[in-house]
Amino acid sequence: MKVLTTLLIATAAAGVFPGPGRSWSPDRRYSIVWKEATSETEEHSLLLERKGSGASTILYTFPRGVDVLWAPDSHHVAITDAHGSNESFVVILGIGGIGTRIVIDPERVQEATSLAGNRDHHVYVEGVRWLSSQKLLLRVHGYGDLHPKGFTRRLVFGISGQSITPAPPGT
Repeated sequence: MKVLTTLLIATAAAGVFPGPGRSWSPDRRYSIVWKEATSETEEHSLLLERKGSGASTILYTFPRGVDVLWAPDSHHVAITDAHGSNESFVVILGIGGIGTRIVIDPERVQEATSLAGNRDHHVYVEGVRWLSSQKLLLRVHGYGDLHPKGFTRRLVFGISGQSITPAPPGT
């Protein structure tokens, strides 16, 4: 029964948009819903709703598709933005008055690691799961001139120091 409960909590804290449904924060105080673009010049939106108030605010806009991962303490959300066919990046946003906005894109990963992805024309940074309320597991993968057969790296992003480090084995 504990495995099923854990699976349900993990599922409730994630969301893939565009698509129907709602992604609830682990503390159930907030939810994120998708608002479809109403014109070709407008982007899709993620709306942040506070439970019980009925009020919503635009949390994030995007052109194609996103995955949402709530931090275990509900204070941050990591959004993987599949911005284009050749790249994706992660945006970490603070929730509930926390003004955090951190972008983890291929260039930032390249600057922080020995990964020389600047010669690869397809590089994707994705949030995998939160390891704690302050640490996000990332998957960086891609291919191109430097890595014609592709590459994959697992990294950990620490919010407080905004550090990017290799993920421990087995993570």
